[in-house]
Formats: sequence, C-alpha cells, structure tokens
Amino acid sequence: RELKYHQLRAANLQAAWTQSRLQALRMQLNPHFLFNTLNAAVALVSSRPKAAEQMLVRLADLLRRTLREGELDFITVAREADFVRNYLEVQRLRFPDRLTFNLDVDPQVLGAAVPSLLLQPLAENAVVHSVAADSEQIRVDVRIRRVSNGLELSVRNSVARHRADVRVGVGLGNTRERLKTLFGDDYELELVHAEDGSVIARVRIPFIETAEQEAA
Repeated sequence: RELKYHQLRAANLQAAWTQSRLQALRMQLNPHFLFNTLNAAVALVSSRPKAAEQMLVRLADLLRRTLREGELDFITVAREADFVRNYLEVQRLRFPDRLTFNLDVDPQVLGAAVPSLLLQPLAENAVVHSVAADSEQIRVDVRIRRVSNGLELSVRNSVARHRADVRVGVGLGNTRERLKTLFGDDYELELVHAEDGSVIARVRIPFIETAEQEAA
C-alpha cells in the first residue's frame, strides 16, 4: 500500500509539474510586442486616431484571448487561425506600408484540434526577422492543412536575403518544448530556407479530429 501511495503521489506530482510547465510555455505574448504596440498607438492618436483605436481594440482582444485560451491545451484550428489573424492585423497597423499577410486554411481541418496559441510565436518570429532584415516589403503567409502524417502548420516570411544567424529563438524554443511535452517525439518543428530567400517555420503534429477542450 505504501509503495502504491508513493507511486500515485509521484504520478500526481508529475502531472502537476507538466501542467505548470505547459501553462508557463503557453503565456507567450512578448512584452516587447505589447510595449511597441502601445507606443505605436500613442504615436497615431493625433495623426491617425481611427488606426490607433483599431490597434488598441485588437490588442485588447489578443490579451483577452491569451488569458482565456492560454489555459487550454487544445483549441480548434478555426480559433487558432482567428487568433493569429488578429495578431497579424495589429502588426499590419504598426507597419501599414510594409506588411501584408495571407492565411490559407483548409476548410476540412477547421474543427481539428491544435495546441492553443501555437502560431503566434511563429508569426512573431517571421515579422521580427523581416523587420531586422530591413525588408522594404514584409510578406507573411500562414498555411494549415492536413497531410498524410498529420496536421501541418507553416509560417513563411519574406526575408530578402539568406541570414546565417537565423536560428530558433526564445519563442520557437518554447514552442519546441511545449510540443515535446504534449506529443513526445511525435512532432516536427523545423526552419527551412527556401530558394527565393524566404524562411519557413513548419510544424507537423498528429491529426486530432476535435478539440475536446473549448473556451466558452
């Protein structure tokens, strides 16, 4: 009995530790993004008050969703796509003359389950690297589709030149840790340098028909 008690206690502690770790990894909205967005909104109040209002409304929605959906392990692809669309809309308001984006989501996977807030750090990485590369035009393409070995999510950015220093940063490192915690070795996360100079962050995970957890 004592052995079973200790085994059960160890299992409960392991589960609690895993949940705590996942919670920490999910809360990934970069403080620098929040700071820069608020500063950009302040700068626009006088010259473009409507744009400033839109930026703050979308930022508030991002924060609300981060707090609500950040407590869930999985949400639907539809909700995940909507979240990253909102994030990129905020970035487009910050860089109206430079940033364009496109979301290509297979309608057949909209109800499938995906780890919540998975795409945001990939999209942030795409924007940050494009800005750092001084690209005159920043293009971000998000694609979600079913493949033979699961669900594939990719974020492509239009970095104009090959950069040898492009590597997995804090956001992508957290994403890798989270995928490892959720799926063990049954996932892929890679950065691919395309021939046209763009960089693609690609994730493949098992296909899960529905998200059992769903935010109200």
